Formats: sequence, structure tokens, C-alpha cells
Amino acid sequence: MLSAAEDFGVREHCEISLRTARGLDYYTGVVFECFDTKGRVSRAIFGGGRYDDLIESFGGQPTPAVGVAPGVMNSTLPLLLEEAGVLPEEAVSTDYYVLSVGDTRDVASRIARELRASGNIVETDVAGRSFGSQMGYADSINAETVVIVGEQDLANDEVTVKEMAGGEQTTAPVEEFPGDREQPGYEDFA
Repeated sequence: MLSAAEDFGVREHCEISLRTARGLDYYTGVVFECFDTKGRVSRAIFGGGRYDDLIESFGGQPTPAVGVAPGVMNSTLPLLLEEAGVLPEEAVSTDYYVLSVGDTRDVASRIARELRASGNIVETDVAGRSFGSQMGYADSINAETVVIVGEQDLANDEVTVKEMAGGEQTTAPVEEFPGDREQPGYEDFA
């Protein structure tokens, strides 16, 4: 193993430890963890190991295997990005939150798909939360626009579009929304 690391020119970055143990019991051989070479990120960036019996334990054929996975993404990745000087300064924002009320999932999911296809960041509810819970969530993620797809809206062949920053709210024909608009605003439907 170390001779292969030597061949690839990374031997000086490898260390053998008899104390390293991964927390999963399906490993059958060597395990590994990889760390920041400067030692500024104290957690493993990624790790893994050999698990020859795993696939067979799920009913598959005996298959030799090696696996790897990233470390804790919500702590390790931002540290690495910051260390490399590429951590985005701006927080991720949501362009649209598609709020679905009642039996409207088919229309709401179509609208969400079309908005995503235009390059927008779109979130929508899949848990059947109440109108108020969904509006609270949309506010908490700083959604720029909320598209309300309610049973009453659909009965009127429309959707309600609410710009969160100013609170302006209008309606748009459901069959035409979102159309080719990338960022529909209040003025688009007036």
C-alpha cells in the first residue's frame, strides 16, 4: 500500500495508524481517513475502507469492495472552502417557494419543475404542512417569491404570486405561469 503511495508521489502525506477505527462494523480490512495536509481542519475530510461482505449481506453476489465518503459536510466543507479562499460570501438564496394548499400537488410540482428548468432555485413542500407553516418556512429561507397554488386559486384558474420583500401580491393565469419569465415580479402580472 505504501509503495503505491510512493509511486504516485504522495507517500509523505500517508501515515499508518493502528489506532484508526471507523465506526461501522461492515469493514473487513484496511480503513482510511484523509485530513487537511496543513492540519487546520481537525476532522477527517473523507474516509472509508474495505468491505468485502457488504453487498452479499444485502442479497447480492460476493463482491470485493472499497468505499469512500466525505466527512461531515456542514462543518468540514465550509472549513475547506474558507481555507482555500473560495467560500461564497453570499448565503444561498431561494428564488421561489411553491406553496401548495389542498389537492394541488400536480399543478404545484409542474410549476416547480418549470421554474427549475429556467435555472431558478426552487423549494416546495412535500410534507403537507399548513399554509401558515409553509409561509413561515418560505420567510425563514429568504425566498424572494412565493407562488401559492391553492384549491381556490385553481378554481379561479390562477395562482397567487407574492413578492416577499415588499409584500406585493397578485394573481397570474395558472396555464401561463411561469411561462418564459425567469424572475416574475409583481409588475409582470399587473
